[in-house]
Amino acid sequence: MNVNSFLYCYMLKNLNTKDAFSHASNCAEVMMSTYSFFMDNKLWRGFFKHKWIALATIAISILFSYWMICDVSTYFTSPVVDIPINDAGVISDQMSDESKRENAQTAISSGSKYLLLIILEIVIFYFSVKTIEILSGKEQPINISNFWKAEIRMIKVLIRGFVQALVVHILLSILLGIFGVPAVVKKVAMFFVYAFFVGHAFFDNYNELHNLSIKNSEITTKYHFGATLALGTVSSILLMIPIIGPIITPIFAALTANIYGYRYRLNEVILKQ
Repeated sequence: MNVNSFLYCYMLKNLNTKDAFSHASNCAEVMMSTYSFFMDNKLWRGFFKHKWIALATIAISILFSYWMICDVSTYFTSPVVDIPINDAGVISDQMSDESKRENAQTAISSGSKYLLLIILEIVIFYFSVKTIEILSGKEQPINISNFWKAEIRMIKVLIRGFVQALVVHILLSILLGIFGVPAVVKKVAMFFVYAFFVGHAFFDNYNELHNLSIKNSEITTKYHFGATLALGTVSSILLMIPIIGPIITPIFAALTANIYGYRYRLNEVILKQ
């Protein structure tokens, strides 16, 4: 299988770019209503009844924020090594090593977001269930067994997404390297690639509650590409806020994904394919 076939079969197939703007606009509208939905339904009450979830969320957000701050600090305080300008071989080797190091840092940084979502799946799943319960008027059972199944599924979804994003990263590095495109272009492009899979992870919780397989869930988020990318982008930015970001992001994104999914019948996309 050549590169074009791989990209089409595993990444571009079912990608609906035609309606991307309208879906993104619809998602933005839902995002704006998320806070009022949270407050009107007093969702914090039920959440704080599960004290272990609340305490774990705060502890995880502090640790993640510390990790992120240390990572940023290391990046900006790394000493600059002066190399004689006439030593072209050394410069070439250093640039190659630096490029590899940047690629690894990008992958690790993005992977840390995925790891955080896996850890915070308890929070995401809880608010997903409560949102659907309110919207549908039907009580949704929450127990350890359901939490465990959701956790296992989140791991599978994010590993699948991380591998696909990593393949895009490698192919993009090669392609942009051939044409001499600045590294910043690749970083921006990869931010949005990883953001798409972050958005997919949140929408997958809605799809899971409606009994869609992981494969069919991916088809629905690709069809709602604009909404998935919009939610993933905003969530990725929010996660960068120290302490507060890792606490509010899973709640905000879970509510947005499930309100959008319920309003626009995300789970019924598969019937149209």
